[in-house]
Amino acid sequence: MKNLLFSLSLGIILSFFGCTPTGKMELKVDHIMLAINDLDRGVAQFETMTGVQPIYGGVHPSGNTQNAIVPLGDKIYIEILAPKADLDSIPDFFKDFQELTPIGFAVAASNMAGLDQTIQELQFHSDGIQDGSRTTPDGTQLTWQVMLVNEPPLSTYPFFIHWSEDTKHPATDGEVQCVLTSLELITPYEAELRQILEGSQSAIPLLELEQGSIQRLRVDVNSPKGQRSF
Repeated sequence: MKNLLFSLSLGIILSFFGCTPTGKMELKVDHIMLAINDLDRGVAQFETMTGVQPIYGGVHPSGNTQNAIVPLGDKIYIEILAPKADLDSIPDFFKDFQELTPIGFAVAASNMAGLDQTIQELQFHSDGIQDGSRTTPDGTQLTWQVMLVNEPPLSTYPFFIHWSEDTKHPATDGEVQCVLTSLELITPYEAELRQILEGSQSAIPLLELEQGSIQRLRVDVNSPKGQRSF
């Protein structure tokens, strides 16, 4: 096993919903997305498995998806992602997700511009740094920057995020009852991900990487009901 980073077409999800760094850049797991085709069922499944009830997070700006949040401590959280309840039909992307299924994760970057420069110097390609935002059910505005690497086709395995300084991180909402113990990624892009880490002079705690022909993600958490895996 080796430490590291995480693509499904985040474009599908999003349609729903400078100088080379000097010194070490901080990269860490920010949040992990579990997809399901019905949010209430996903919340119930998570609670049955762990004894912890996820917190409703609201609807994404596109109006097509909604989420629920599980704080994991250390500014890490699980995002349960599902279609909005009142859509005329379940989007094709979600139809096969009867159970909570890991589909992607975000890595928080302390210096997004520096990371973008590193990616360009490696002759990889990204969509550039883009702004994002959403409003929580209590009216709080969350804002962030996001960057997807599309060559090699990483996208959600992983994508990169930097929360604005005046945004309350979603992982700070609610009591921490589950803790992330490991995030294992099997990927054909091990070498490319390692190049990004080496160029950033960083590592990603809790993230383990294994070479494989098909991308898969496994999430392990310690919960009130013991160790659980998704």
